[in-house]
Amino acid sequence: MNPLLQDVRRNPRLRMRVFVPVMLAAARLEPEARTLLFALFVAPVLVTNGGRSA
Repeated sequence: MNPLLQDVRRNPRLRMRVFVPVMLAAARLEPEARTLLFALFVAPVLVTNGGRSA
């Protein structure tokens, strides 16, 4: 497996970097879709925390 992918699997904070371009693209394509943008904003937190409270 690619060493970069291994690092992303081991370090949950690196997973957040995937959501940033997706969120920016969604904001550009659908600026009025506030619910979608909110979900894309919250998703990285849930991914890095595993759904647990901080």
